[in-house]
Amino acid sequence: MKGNKKNKTLQDDIKNFAKLVEKAKILIEDKTPVFQRNTLIRCAGRDLGLLLNETAIFGILGKARRELEGTQDGYQPNEKIKIPKTKWLWEDLISEGNVSLVVALPKVGKSSLIGGFLGAMSCGNSEYLGKQITSKAKHIYCLGTDQPMTDWAEIFIPVGLMKKTAEDEVELVNPLKRLWTMDRPITLTEETIEQIHDLAVKDPDSIFVLDAFASLISGLGLDENHVDAVEPIRMLCEALSGTGATIVLLHHASGTNSNERAVKASRGTKALPALASNIINLSWLVQDNKTDNRIAVTTQGRSSKPVDMVIEQIDRAVWQNHGTSAEIK
Repeated sequence: MKGNKKNKTLQDDIKNFAKLVEKAKILIEDKTPVFQRNTLIRCAGRDLGLLLNETAIFGILGKARRELEGTQDGYQPNEKIKIPKTKWLWEDLISEGNVSLVVALPKVGKSSLIGGFLGAMSCGNSEYLGKQITSKAKHIYCLGTDQPMTDWAEIFIPVGLMKKTAEDEVELVNPLKRLWTMDRPITLTEETIEQIHDLAVKDPDSIFVLDAFASLISGLGLDENHVDAVEPIRMLCEALSGTGATIVLLHHASGTNSNERAVKASRGTKALPALASNIINLSWLVQDNKTDNRIAVTTQGRSSKPVDMVIEQIDRAVWQNHGTSAEIK
């Protein structure tokens, strides 16, 4: 009898989980704000006798989204379809209002390169490393949990986004509006996504730098190799949609795939590169030469021409362009 009761309880939980997935599908289709969505699912779970933590909610939402993606009706023959034009902040590299994914092994220079571009744009430069900058300065919010303040100071001081006020003291310089670091971190929970959403609403068309994916989901109980790990990023993208926000997401490359095409270089689940409009891959030009600091920049994207560029960091966040890999060969 005890076994039957246990099996019945398990079957009830499975049925209740399925009910929560159906509720999540309705919330997604109705475009309920993500931070309200999580609370509603948590309350519904409690009513069904299920205690849900954040990891379980991300899993429910992920399953609901995957089921919805397989049941869309698609566009109809007589439907008028608007196709928005891509506007580049940095020509063929970072597009406005979309997600750009920057992939490289640790210490190759992801953060320094993005810092250099942001500094050039903030100074009003019309180009950076031979690629046009087509936007005026925008406010910048850096979720830089992957690095301590000392490292960020080394990047942001040379590019003019931070300044020294004393020998051991710095402050942020406009248009850098907020900086989270390893010593003052942020994780993409329900509460922080709402916090970032509020910042984006008050400050539309801003740039949000996320450095890096693994550190921003740390502590949530998510495995970066599983598709559900992308759910916090997906929820953030939904929360910022309509605010004009541009997201630049930094992510570590796989040690075995770092020299592959941009999509394959990304570590963990391939659902992450699928989320991005454009992927920028940085890899050592000559893998086996430890004294050659030149970096090959390649891209893959939905609406960009592939980039082939060789750059070198001659000082922290100070880069020079060596041309294309074909020219060098």
